[in-house]
Amino acid sequence: MKQLSAWGHGRADATSAQTAVPPVPRASLEPVRTRRRPLMIGLGLALTALGGLGAVWLASTGTGTTAVVGVAREVRAGQVIQRQDLVSVEITKGSELRAVPVQRAQDVVGKRTLVRLLPGSLVHPDAVVDKLVPGPGQALVGLSLAPGQRPAVPMDAGDLVEIVYTPGAQDTASPSAAHTAPVRGLVVSTVDDQDTDKTVVTLTVSADAATTVATWGSAGRATIAVLPAGQD
Repeated sequence: MKQLSAWGHGRADATSAQTAVPPVPRASLEPVRTRRRPLMIGLGLALTALGGLGAVWLASTGTGTTAVVGVAREVRAGQVIQRQDLVSVEITKGSELRAVPVQRAQDVVGKRTLVRLLPGSLVHPDAVVDKLVPGPGQALVGLSLAPGQRPAVPMDAGDLVEIVYTPGAQDTASPSAAHTAPVRGLVVSTVDDQDTDKTVVTLTVSADAATTVATWGSAGRATIAVLPAGQD
């Protein structure tokens, strides 16, 4: 009986010890408050507005550019323009630059350029002609010149040159040929012949000297010297 009483008393003490432990309070969870920055909000609204304006501008103007004819490879003055010399280039609509629309590229192919066309430039509509016609009192003459008969620098249309008669060994006995006066001319175009290593130079000379210069050229006795620009 004492054991049962002791057991019962101990059980009562354990129960009361359990009920005497106070509950652990739980921390209340408060929502995290984000701090907004007025400057960042204003910047975001401004960027959104600018993006909307840009979309409206693009929608109203399309791409804002137009395709024109540009130069892909160098074309010397006086030479014929080939299809591979041209490329399509985009420029801003309403630009004051004068150019040939890409839809009219075929109008340029096969024509001669009056000026030197450099890669990256635009083809000016007034810079191409159907053919080169000599002026009054002038004639076109073509000379096929070896490296020793011409300067080693490129010649462009409009370069002032002097055609000199260079006699051969068999011509030394002819005083009239040896003392032939040089003839002034203007370069119209140059074409390099890779097979013969010669350059065909088309020149304008006075009509009176055309026959003489052509004769020199056919005999291989013509040599060209480039004169300073502006020299009469």
